[in-house]
Amino acid sequence: LIPSVDREDVFAKETVDDWWPGVRIKFTASDEDGSVIEYGWRVNDGEWHWTEDSIVYIDPSEFIPLEETHWIHVISRDNTNLVDPVGDSKRIDIYVPTFEKDILIIDETREDFSFLGEVGSPYENVTDAMIDSFYFDIFGGYRGDLDITEWDFQLRGMMSMRRLKDYKMIIWHSDMYEATKGVFNARVLLQDYLNVGGKLVVTGHRTLGGFMDISYERPPPFSGWLPPLIFNPGTWNSFVHTYLHINVADVSRIEGTLESIKGVNSNFTGEIFPEDAKVPPQFPYNGKLGHIFTFHEWGGFTVPIYTYHGSDQRVDGMVCGLRYFGSAYDLIYLGFPLWYMEYDGAKQIGNDILKSMGF
Repeated sequence: LIPSVDREDVFAKETVDDWWPGVRIKFTASDEDGSVIEYGWRVNDGEWHWTEDSIVYIDPSEFIPLEETHWIHVISRDNTNLVDPVGDSKRIDIYVPTFEKDILIIDETREDFSFLGEVGSPYENVTDAMIDSFYFDIFGGYRGDLDITEWDFQLRGMMSMRRLKDYKMIIWHSDMYEATKGVFNARVLLQDYLNVGGKLVVTGHRTLGGFMDISYERPPPFSGWLPPLIFNPGTWNSFVHTYLHINVADVSRIEGTLESIKGVNSNFTGEIFPEDAKVPPQFPYNGKLGHIFTFHEWGGFTVPIYTYHGSDQRVDGMVCGLRYFGSAYDLIYLGFPLWYMEYDGAKQIGNDILKSMGF
């Protein structure tokens, strides 16, 4: 009998709910001449609990104190009532969110050809510092009352759970043209963070790209994604459906077509325009933004907040920003990159987002 468990660092909180039912532990075992019918588990030196399930959610009351290093011990019983007395053990480190800091801005942007702005303008050669300053300012840096940390994903990867637990909200931006995989690669940690009450804002160019494989592409000899882009629960990319609350998406043409973004209600207001000097003049931009994500269908407790307006008539007027109001977490997804917007318009969006998220 060779039982094992599959968790290491985990978020936890004092009480369970629909989104966080407890510390998740998975068991596997094999028996050379029979079958495993039961697992026994305990936390540290606590009491043994027996179950036929290979996945259990352990109540936080089993971990004393909750935020600490703990050991999960597992044994098993086979169909001849033989108990493996040794089993296996796994160390886990539990982190309880403090949310004592306000905002973590994660910068996934890598400055490449996407940022070759108008020759002779301040944006002819865009630097990381310029983009960092832009996002810091539009998301409250100018106010002086917010504790804001900036984090370079390209240089440092994802922040550890040990540090992430301190932030009330993550703002994730990815502004280069390519279909990025940062959100996809960090989805498990982001999922755990949201389950225990974090807030998340995602904005950028093609940030859903990591969630779409070849099945979403047009057949040869054509290239690009083939709408409608459908995301279902229980699949390898179910994070989009379950956590981002996007069920069916679309995308504007690869060539630049965006003329403006409009707020759709009193909480998300105004008409926001791209700043011409920021948008590269060469293909595929041609002086305008393309590949703006729009949405046909979204989940419950999710409302439209921005719409696309431009020369791509197929998606003109469609929703390109969503706000999810959840019992455990809050989320905003923008299908466009804020960097390219005029400063005053981007700042208006930032202010509306901060107010909606409770800052």
